[in-house]
Amino acid sequence: NWISEKILRLFKFQKFQKILTVALSWIFPRAFDCFSTFFHSDDLLEEDEQPKTEIASPEHLHRLYIFAFTWAFGAFMNSGDRIKMDAFMKKKFKAYDYPKDPEIPDSTIFDFFVAPSGQWEPWNNLVTVYVYPETSTPEYSSILVPIIDNARIEYLISTVANQERAVLLIGEQGTAKTIMIKNFMKKQNPDTHMVRSFNFSSATSPFQFQKTIE
Repeated sequence: NWISEKILRLFKFQKFQKILTVALSWIFPRAFDCFSTFFHSDDLLEEDEQPKTEIASPEHLHRLYIFAFTWAFGAFMNSGDRIKMDAFMKKKFKAYDYPKDPEIPDSTIFDFFVAPSGQWEPWNNLVTVYVYPETSTPEYSSILVPIIDNARIEYLISTVANQERAVLLIGEQGTAKTIMIKNFMKKQNPDTHMVRSFNFSSATSPFQFQKTIE
């Protein structure tokens, strides 16, 4: 609880105290558990690879701790506030092993993830090359060109969903939430996953949703 009290006192945002309390006491520990479990899941092994019994190094767990802490709070923030949070953490918690990349001098903690090796890596390492289909014309609304933002979100969704945890993706209209979710679900095994899509609006009532499910 001393961390909780210290963070709440340092932020000095009374109207955000409830959000911070929830993030510290509920989201953060579950995020750390989720990320640390993900790297030691047998689901990550190749077909001919044997399960590993090694325990993550203290350095690896330290970086996962920072990563979980970052996203437990940062998921609520816009880009401007994330820059402020990065500056705040680096000023108040100087002993932490924050990611650094000389090629990205103005990078923040939100620009990196912890690789299975336990090292910090920039998100752009996960960005793939988009290949336009040669034999068909995809629907415009289904095209998702890989960029750092959607590569990062897909990684976070995969980390959580592949452990059978619930995922809630929020954001403003037109930020590709639906496309990213559908793109993720297309990659799932149809023998074990069934996809159902429902459209909601401000006029959708609980009764309408229940009838749709039934």
